[in-house]
Amino acid sequence: MTEEEGGVMRYNPKDGILIIGICSRTKDGSPGEPGYPTDCGIARFLSEGKSEFLRLKRSELKHSLKDILWGKTKFVSELAMNRNLVDGPDFAGNEEGRYLPALQRYQGKFYFQGLGGPTEAMRAVYGSGHHFLILSGLYGLVTPDEPLQLYTCPVEIESIEVQTFWRRIDALTRILIEYIQKSGIKRVFDLTARSIYRDLIDWEMVREQTGVEVLHCFSEEAAGDAALGDYGRFAREYLFPKTEEKLLRIAPDAPIVTDNGTFFLSSRPMPPDGYPREPLIVLPEGETEEDVRDMKTYINYKLDEFELNLIEYLKKKEKKHPDLIYALDIAHRDGDISRRKQADIRRKQYFKEHPMEKNAGLSLIDFLEYNDYRVLIEERWQYFRDEFGKKEVFVDNFERLRKLRNSIKHNNPVRPSEMRTGEGALLWFEDVLRSNR
Repeated sequence: MTEEEGGVMRYNPKDGILIIGICSRTKDGSPGEPGYPTDCGIARFLSEGKSEFLRLKRSELKHSLKDILWGKTKFVSELAMNRNLVDGPDFAGNEEGRYLPALQRYQGKFYFQGLGGPTEAMRAVYGSGHHFLILSGLYGLVTPDEPLQLYTCPVEIESIEVQTFWRRIDALTRILIEYIQKSGIKRVFDLTARSIYRDLIDWEMVREQTGVEVLHCFSEEAAGDAALGDYGRFAREYLFPKTEEKLLRIAPDAPIVTDNGTFFLSSRPMPPDGYPREPLIVLPEGETEEDVRDMKTYINYKLDEFELNLIEYLKKKEKKHPDLIYALDIAHRDGDISRRKQADIRRKQYFKEHPMEKNAGLSLIDFLEYNDYRVLIEERWQYFRDEFGKKEVFVDNFERLRKLRNSIKHNNPVRPSEMRTGEGALLWFEDVLRSNR
């Protein structure tokens, strides 16, 4: 199932199986080879428009790394692995970079403990005939032969802006959907292991728009980062060797016993009862300067998650009530253009910068400002009262979050008591939105 040129195996998937993993912070630190090979990478599986869109999004994120703080004093752009990043073709530029294929660049647990290092990984992946995609903080989605510069772009709570970037307007999800559709994928195996990566994708949207079954893998032994090595072995010893026919016959929501442990392939993106779960992310305690900084990091993460979930919720409401967005046909002040028209201006500007997106059917809700959410809900309260209860409770909780968000996003001082109160408002909204998914 591999193609060879000069004795070198090439990645050339042929069947309808797609396995998805994640990148690793541990990387081969050598610069790589000069020149960007154009005959490999995810672009050849996408339309020209989606390929260009992905390159533009990568470029946007690359140039935003200077604004994403990592630790106390450094920005992500200043981290050692990013010092020689250039605007090559991978970032919609024409500078000359140095590259290694993804299977050689990544050297974390999944790749070394699990897949057995670059040579064994190539044999397993390339020899299987299956598709394999890797979720990457900076590159979005890559194939195992994707040319990668040396970089680091952590998808962590401390740098939640990276996850938020790819989740906005369902950017990464829509790229994955096109890949699935164009490649004739019949079943997806999700081996992301870590929820912060798994949540980069709207799996419900994938199922709805492709009709493809997605099976999420969970280990009986460990969860999260600790399970990555086990997931890699499961892929190398169980998934990659099996034919498409055998993998399509696997019954969902049932345990699979292997020599390296028991795995559960779930139809839902959460582990079954009795299986290990990742540690809960909770609001830190304490009053020291470091405690307060950790609290702000946590609240910033939860605020981004809340806004993304609220946008998803509002877009579902819009499908039931197409007139919803017209609630914003009101102005900030007399003489101003309406909030809806302002959102339309932002969408038109987005299309100007991303012309390949004009037919993507993006909702105006994706282009609202924070205060617009409250106005939208209040002006169409009849659509929301059954879920939110009393309007004054909704307004009170929303205003707490708005003020807290303004302080944190503008790096203003925030008292621990304000963050604890804000957490209560976040939990209130979380309960409402979860019950309506």
